[in-house]
Amino acid sequence: MKTRICLILVLLSAISFSAIGQETSRGTISVIGSSSGKYMPDIIRLSLTIRTESLTQKDAILQTDIQFDKMIKKLIDIGINVKDIKLKENNFGKRYDCDINAATSFFAYKRVIVDIPMDKEKFINLSDSISNFNIPELIFTYSFIISDAYEQIIQKELIQKAVDNAFEIAEIIAKQKNIKIGDIIRIDYGDLYGSRDYPLEMDDDISISTSRVSNDPNIASEISFREIKVNETISIEVAIKNK
Repeated sequence: MKTRICLILVLLSAISFSAIGQETSRGTISVIGSSSGKYMPDIIRLSLTIRTESLTQKDAILQTDIQFDKMIKKLIDIGINVKDIKLKENNFGKRYDCDINAATSFFAYKRVIVDIPMDKEKFINLSDSISNFNIPELIFTYSFIISDAYEQIIQKELIQKAVDNAFEIAEIIAKQKNIKIGDIIRIDYGDLYGSRDYPLEMDDDISISTSRVSNDPNIASEISFREIKVNETISIEVAIKNK
């Protein structure tokens, strides 16, 4: 049975009082609200590539196919369901060298991805197993992913928080202007002002390449499983009540 790690969800609501409420000609106030939260990605995406070079294209393809089949068999042996192994790239061609005197060579590579639930212990175990594949041509990297289903949950949560934030700002503005406000009659959200931030994949300083895992079996235990900050900005239009 897989051991699942309980992840604590930390939510942060940001109230921005720098938003300016504009009174419109329709007898409403337009206000910008925002919210943010920290979320642990729910998917770890493993990327495994076999790449070979040879003096002939035929041999490069053959050697890649041999090592690729070996890799797939080993993935299945460590418990990966063959249905979860997705082929993403299959390419070959001539290798171009800046040195005009270099011998002509050809390359071939195949890449697969395997998505697993966010489970630190399982990831470490898989990484340790892959480090023992003994396939020199194997390049192994990973990234943290927020799935589409989880993104929708995050979006709904943050939009509601942003609407509450905007309405609170509208109430402050109404008090300052000595007016009364009614219901929200319009909400705009999404890519408003380019401020929406839903990073589906973490990389750069968050993801660490594990291509050196074959030389360092303990690298997986050094990886930091961190939450990422997601922001949402919305605009609401609130009716002004007649005095």
